[in-house]
Amino acid sequence: MLEKLQKLVELENRRLESNYYSTHLVDYSNFHIMFEEELLKSPDKEKNAKEFVDNLDIVLSYTSLNAMEWIQYDIVTKQSDFVNKLADNLKFYNRNESLKEVVFILIHLSRKLRNRLFNNYMIEKLLELKLPSQSYIALFKRMNNDERYSFLKMDLALKVPVDYSQVDLSKKEEKFISDNIITFASFSNNVLSLRKYVHNKKAYLMSLNDYINSNYKCVLDSLVSEITYKCRKCPELFMEVIDLLIRDIILNEECNLSYISISSNGFFSVVVRVGNKILKIGKSRMKYKFNNNPYIVKPLIRKNIEIDGTKFIIEVTEAADNNTKPVTEEELYSLYRKIRDIGLIWTDIKKENVGYLLKDNLVYWNKPLASTDDALGLDSYRGKDIFLKKGELVVIDADCFYDENDVNIYGTNIEYDWHDFERKYQNERKRFVKKRKL
Repeated sequence: MLEKLQKLVELENRRLESNYYSTHLVDYSNFHIMFEEELLKSPDKEKNAKEFVDNLDIVLSYTSLNAMEWIQYDIVTKQSDFVNKLADNLKFYNRNESLKEVVFILIHLSRKLRNRLFNNYMIEKLLELKLPSQSYIALFKRMNNDERYSFLKMDLALKVPVDYSQVDLSKKEEKFISDNIITFASFSNNVLSLRKYVHNKKAYLMSLNDYINSNYKCVLDSLVSEITYKCRKCPELFMEVIDLLIRDIILNEECNLSYISISSNGFFSVVVRVGNKILKIGKSRMKYKFNNNPYIVKPLIRKNIEIDGTKFIIEVTEAADNNTKPVTEEELYSLYRKIRDIGLIWTDIKKENVGYLLKDNLVYWNKPLASTDDALGLDSYRGKDIFLKKGELVVIDADCFYDENDVNIYGTNIEYDWHDFERKYQNERKRFVKKRKL
């Protein structure tokens, strides 16, 4: 069977070389036909399947994801030691394609070989491939509890960067990371995310903070990991901009590196807290331009940047308290009403999008900033006579502000409903007008 596979590959290569316009069009139908004939229909299919599995290095070097239907065949997967032989030979997978395709192959197999595929040997060989973190997380999510714990232990031994913040861990898994926090930190690509595993363990947290304070690169690596996960790309030039900005904010805040934390992840942005400043880094927003107004936390910097064809937005504001005190529905509506009174409509009405000011709503920086409306990418200021003070509720995620006469507002693709607040506001206005007439 292997001879037939080799001849088929040679034949296909000659066909491609002879046709300049088809060099990227492999005819995988011939592979499908051969696999079906040799592994499903042939009288020697048992012998062929054994030979096939015994020579997976050759099979994987010749085939790609488009010619992998053999992984669905029981006659192949039931062969003695199939899983270990597959693990041994994954490194031979056709690299003209992408090694990431290994993940798709294993995800498919995990449905078929439940509780059998991810044994210790397979986990070890997978980690030796040094796949991207997101690929490991995709596989980690498909493992059972014992397999996941084995993966963590093997990762600790082999020190392969995997960002576990992208998956919910069990208490046992979190404890394993916290008990080995500095070792995990030494090879993690997202050290800042490790804090959540030790936030209530003072000694471990102090050790991790000491490590962060002496390793500026690990902070940047954490941001690269978060930005890549959110935006799919993180160009080197963009990270140079972020690096300079982080250094400026640290200097202004007079804080250690350990005062940098990933606060949360919005739909569009990575949200980083640096001292008392919030840095948002992300892809293009739902609505970039809108009227500046007193009901948003004052932006210090707000900029659209395009690098290598990818658009990013950077925004720096003061931090606000959106954790310690719950926001009521009445407070949300009161804020909405104030925004409507200056001729704007706010459609992104969610409790997580507001916070209480920790300081008066001003720009706090150690030198003057050219924070004009135009420099901030905002339209003209509304509500110039209004000033919010410490403790007042403010919008901290200002994506969706519209002029009340904007015809595009009703075409916004928003999951939440602002119409109830608007109906309430209009009814109040009608009652007010009626009362004045009386």
